Amino acid sequence: MASISNVSAEEACSPEAVEQASVQIVQKRGDDAAEAFHQLSLCDTDVALKFVATTVPTFFPNAKGYRAAGDAVLVGGHQDVMKWYETLEPSEQKGLLRELGNRCQKEQVIQDLFVSVANNGTDQFWKSRFHEYITECRVSPLQELLLSQFALGVDQGRSQYFSVMSAIARNLEGNAIPELQKVLDSSEDGEVQLNLVSSIHEAVTASNTNHADDKKLVRDVTVAGIDSVYGNKERLAPEAILRARMMLTAFEAEAEADDLAGYMYKSHQQPDGHYMWGLVVVENTTCKNGKEKQRIYTSSIVEPGINWADQLSEKIEDVVSVQWEMDLAKRCKGTEDVQYILTELPVSNLDALQVWQTEQQERLLNPNVKKPILLPKEPLKI
Repeated sequence: MASISNVSAEEACSPEAVEQASVQIVQKRGDDAAEAFHQLSLCDTDVALKFVATTVPTFFPNAKGYRAAGDAVLVGGHQDVMKWYETLEPSEQKGLLRELGNRCQKEQVIQDLFVSVANNGTDQFWKSRFHEYITECRVSPLQELLLSQFALGVDQGRSQYFSVMSAIARNLEGNAIPELQKVLDSSEDGEVQLNLVSSIHEAVTASNTNHADDKKLVRDVTVAGIDSVYGNKERLAPEAILRARMMLTAFEAEAEADDLAGYMYKSHQQPDGHYMWGLVVVENTTCKNGKEKQRIYTSSIVEPGINWADQLSEKIEDVVSVQWEMDLAKRCKGTEDVQYILTELPVSNLDALQVWQTEQQERLLNPNVKKPILLPKEPLKI
């Protein structure tokens, strides 16, 4: 008789076909047994349940085996499936959990399995990261599990806490933002802040991806995510500010992202509220006659704290070209190479600025030029 997977749907569940599948389950192993069990579970769950204990252990840990194991859960054999789970290698366990997680939203029996494992084997559920496979299973019992575990905070261990935090973001989507913000509003721990910002980013992304057609929801969740992070700008640790900048930029909140620069560099703020960056510009010129010339400009940039270091390096060339006459190559009909050097951070005072400028001059001087031109310039305002 032909394999049960190759017959028509009507023939597949005939008494003869069910009998054939039952024989195959007893006689075969691995993928053949998994295929037969899968079909039998679709036809007669009572009969399929009788074979769970003996056939599940014979499945190969692959896509067919995981599917059949999921079927075994649906017919009432979750205990035997979990016994099989314990025999698998860690990578194979992940494959089975992924299969169950993919079917969880539509199958209450699988939802009940996850709840059962959490209630009866708490350490296994969390330490083996079962929670990472229920992010698409958006049902109240599992969401309550995640929220209860999240409430334990760092006492459960940082790695696990951050993993649960991420799972909440992906599962609850926009609804996770108020829960995450509550912690962000009070946390003084930079690492915790960083992970909270990342999780809020995940929550917004998950919501926007899964509800792309609902423009109002997309807008509201995005605004909520931005506000929850930006509203904490004065409290964020440097590592969290950097992550917040990435998040705000991703959601096109450029003004808010730029404004974070002032909080990142707060310790370098000038008494008048501005920020000062050191600037050295070097013109290295080879004249038409082969003679080398050099002009070194020393200056500073003064700005209100809305520029990041990488942004300044992009802006400064245009500003200098407008305000300074850099014509050394033009004068001798030669070619030139212009270098722009900025401090990595704002400088706190004029003494620090002068020390840095002197160091740069000494480093950049061309030994082939007898009389380099050293030209101090007034601060540039951006």
